[in-house]
Amino acid sequence: MCRIGGGYLQYLQPATEGDGNVILLKGSAQAATGGPWALAGGWAYTGDASNNQIHSDVSATTAISGPIFGGYVDGPNGTGNANNNQIELKNSVTTTIVSSFIYGGYVNSSGNANNNSISLVRVEGATQIIGGYVLAPGNLKEGNAKGNNVELQNSSVAGFVSGALSEAVGDLTGNVVKIENSLIADYVAGANLQMAGNGDTNDNQVLIKNTNIQGSPNGLGVTGGYNISIAGGSADGNVVDVIADSEYGEANLVINKFISGGLIGSVGTADRVGNTNNNQVTLTNTRGNGKLEINGYVAGGANFATGIGDASGNKVFINPPQTGENYLIDIKEYVLGD
Repeated sequence: MCRIGGGYLQYLQPATEGDGNVILLKGSAQAATGGPWALAGGWAYTGDASNNQIHSDVSATTAISGPIFGGYVDGPNGTGNANNNQIELKNSVTTTIVSSFIYGGYVNSSGNANNNSISLVRVEGATQIIGGYVLAPGNLKEGNAKGNNVELQNSSVAGFVSGALSEAVGDLTGNVVKIENSLIADYVAGANLQMAGNGDTNDNQVLIKNTNIQGSPNGLGVTGGYNISIAGGSADGNVVDVIADSEYGEANLVINKFISGGLIGSVGTADRVGNTNNNQVTLTNTRGNGKLEINGYVAGGANFATGIGDASGNKVFINPPQTGENYLIDIKEYVLGD
């Protein structure tokens, strides 16, 4: 049995440098509960929190009541990176229950959150899962979130999943999200650049297989690169694949919102410049029975900004099965290449 109590003992090195730490839960861990914090591989107030690892390979129900950080840079007036952190939570028999969020690399300052990875198997309840997160509290900071990787299998998420998320000035590129046999309550994005920031959300990938996306009433859908920065930035070269195959059975598989390879939102000034070029969406249903149902639009690239920007070279591939009466890909709204 493993139990993590309250306080701050879960920080392996709460100093100016939080690098190269490892947390490991193994065997028949029954509970890992904490106070306001639960697990942080590395923490730094100013400086880097990189190259940390959290691994859980358990065979009994495990509960983690607080947030989980691979690397956490906490100095809003400082500079530091949260790069190359790993979080791997696996449960071979039952489930691991997480009642808060999971961030691979989190930067609450100027700095990068690059090349972090999150891998979850039989994990339920997390409110947010983000590979690399750069926050911009108070005034705008600078930092990239590139090359992050998030993978989920046989899991459920109470909120959203994003390979990278940022409110800072910087690029969110080359992030990957793969989800199989799971349930997501909100949206899924390869990268999500919020309106305070400025930069590109290019060359991100999302693979969703045998997974239902419920979508919150006013939330997003599924997108490779989502960009609502006011100052500008593109959403180019993103890829989204949605697959339903025989492993899922005959029930309808539902994406309850839109799907877009690259998406620029409608916020922004009239002179906002940004492109949604060369994105791709592929929908595939190979089952003998059961729909792949999209309760929104499908777009290779969508540009809703009021300023100058292109939407060209985008592709949508729709691959229904070749035989069978009930093989369907059912798109409730419209389909756009650009």
